[in-house]
Amino acid sequence: MAKSVFNFHSEVLNFHETVTVLMPDPNVYNAWQEGPCDDEMEVLYLLHGLRGGSHTWTAYSSIERYLYESGRKMVIVMPEMGNDFYTDHEIGWKYFTYVSEELPRIMQTFLRITPDRERTYVAGLSMGGYGALKLALTHPEQYGFAASYSGALDLVKILNTENPEPSASTIIKNADFLFGGVDKVAGSKNDLFHLLDTFDPAAPKPKLYISCGSADGLFEQSVRFNQKAREKGFETIFHEERNMGHAWSFWDKEAEKLVRTLL
Repeated sequence: MAKSVFNFHSEVLNFHETVTVLMPDPNVYNAWQEGPCDDEMEVLYLLHGLRGGSHTWTAYSSIERYLYESGRKMVIVMPEMGNDFYTDHEIGWKYFTYVSEELPRIMQTFLRITPDRERTYVAGLSMGGYGALKLALTHPEQYGFAASYSGALDLVKILNTENPEPSASTIIKNADFLFGGVDKVAGSKNDLFHLLDTFDPAAPKPKLYISCGSADGLFEQSVRFNQKAREKGFETIFHEERNMGHAWSFWDKEAEKLVRTLL
């Protein structure tokens, strides 16, 4: 099992970015082998939540051990995204363009990972759950599977909540910078429910896994998103963890299922 930290200059963001990558042992996969590629690895883009970073999944879950024990020929890519909601800022940096276009291109340059959508996956927790589904819905040609754990899936509701929780307050405070204003999200490229409504019927549909604890304030959003995705013809699996809140004990169990069985 190998864990590497990549630092490189992003042309999209115009500054250096950090990505943490998990890779199988060299006897399974040699990332630097020369010659034609006949055994490309499957790849999982694993996204952090609000106030997280590229190190978060390895720091607070056993994702590294799960990958090792699974024996899967998989590379896990964990980017650094700040509190930027996987969004091209209205005023600022193009974080969504970076994570959806530039990052996969850079990772395919560094590592022997597959370009095949059926073996390319994206998943995330909370803000990262939003990001994972946004990537899958806007770039379905890239991802065959997407998972949201305790996802912040209804930005319109979050931004218009009275007496918001501290995390929601952070989003509301930055709404002008991120989205152009609280009232600019509904019906936009940042509205997941709108993306379901406008999804190209000719495009391949990624499989979706939606999971949330029943005691989580975001649970109702996951239920509604899953229902609407099914109505739109997506193949979904919904998992409710009874009496569970917004917690790493839950996300760690989901990480194990993700690596071992892709659920």
